[in-house]
Amino acid sequence: MRQVAELPIPTPAQARKIWESMANPSTRRVATRLRQAGLSVSHMQVARWRNEGWRPVAQNDHPLEAARKALDDAIPLLTSNPNTTANVFLEKKTAEREAPRINSF
Repeated sequence: MRQVAELPIPTPAQARKIWESMANPSTRRVATRLRQAGLSVSHMQVARWRNEGWRPVAQNDHPLEAARKALDDAIPLLTSNPNTTANVFLEKKTAEREAPRINSF
């Protein structure tokens, strides 16, 4: 299984630190600074964090990992096997494609 790169996830603590370091802070300026640092966040997310008192958020899965889990939940419907995962399904399909084709006459 190929590993998904760990992308940095912005946190309310990072946003708060930037907010407190600014003379005239705004949610848009804080979001811009976070994006410039390579963190994907919108100004509305910063506004929600601020309205919630900068409290820490529950750690969610990375979007790619969440999509992989959703695929793992759906694949058994295609295979009629509750133990099949997306990786097993993909490996089987790849092996079928790579297997030499035998013509039967």
